[in-house]
Amino acid sequence: LADLRFAPAKPPEGLRKDTQARLARLLGAASPAAPAPTLDELRRLTDLFDRYGTFAAPFDRAVLLGLWQRCASGGDVRCVEEGERVRRRLRSP
Repeated sequence: LADLRFAPAKPPEGLRKDTQARLARLLGAASPAAPAPTLDELRRLTDLFDRYGTFAAPFDRAVLLGLWQRCASGGDVRCVEEGERVRRRLRSP
């Protein structure tokens, strides 16, 4: 993950391209001009956040929450509702 964070153009071997792209988004390495993620994409990103984020190498919660906010700002009520659940879960001790 550190390789992907600091050199997104040269992702580590062994990860599928779609997984690399999702991890890049979680690491804040994706282009700011990238379109807002869909609800399904956000669900996959949240799963990756839970699976690969650790105390030793955590993802920035603000990146994931910002992606949920972008989806919600598009008017999808499901993004608003699920995003709020994710926000509460990530902010609880």
